[in-house]
Amino acid sequence: MDYSGEDNLQTMKLAKNYNRFLLNLALKEIRKNKAEKIMDFGAGTGLFAAEIAENLGGGERICCIEKADNLQKFYQNNDKLKLYTDIGDFDRTVDLIYSYNVLEHIKEDALILKILNDKLNADGVLLLYLPAFQCLYSSMDKKVGHYRRYTRPRLMSLLLQSGFVIEQCRYVDFAGFWVTLLYKLIGDKGGKINPRALVFFDRIIFPLSRLTDILTFGKICGKNIFCIARKR
Repeated sequence: MDYSGEDNLQTMKLAKNYNRFLLNLALKEIRKNKAEKIMDFGAGTGLFAAEIAENLGGGERICCIEKADNLQKFYQNNDKLKLYTDIGDFDRTVDLIYSYNVLEHIKEDALILKILNDKLNADGVLLLYLPAFQCLYSSMDKKVGHYRRYTRPRLMSLLLQSGFVIEQCRYVDFAGFWVTLLYKLIGDKGGKINPRALVFFDRIIFPLSRLTDILTFGKICGKNIFCIARKR
């Protein structure tokens, strides 16, 4: 099965500030929890896994779960990353799992959260970064196969039911909420990302948006939602 949003993934590589932010979210928790074994669930092109492996000194500490046939080419000849096309084939446990913009692609999200819980060691950590607010569902969500967008109450409820203790759950990218709403109203009807608009947002708006997130404590709204949960 191919992933319909490969072109958007490639365009998103231009979002340097955004990607650095996501990379640092994972690195901070990996170092804080001294995680030795790490899983990238829904690793896409392996962008973040490769950067994390490099920051941690390489080795085989990171395993990538990616089932899309057209994305597996990005793992060829990369000895830093271990690819699994099905999480059911992964028969070990890890200290930390991070998953960026993946859960919304899975119809049975509650079931997969329980599976991720089973793949964690005792006291293991799960990091989730997901699209927020169903009112922002746009042509881009439809293009890449999103079933839904999340709110804090719904995500927290799912995690609690799946055997996690929630350490933090907050909205991210306050300004991005309004930009995404604008995209929904006047953006590309085919769901594509405009590279120039993305670079402008990434260089100018996103840094200001992060400041707003700090001032609002991530409690009001945002384009995304970030959660850290620990296996109960």
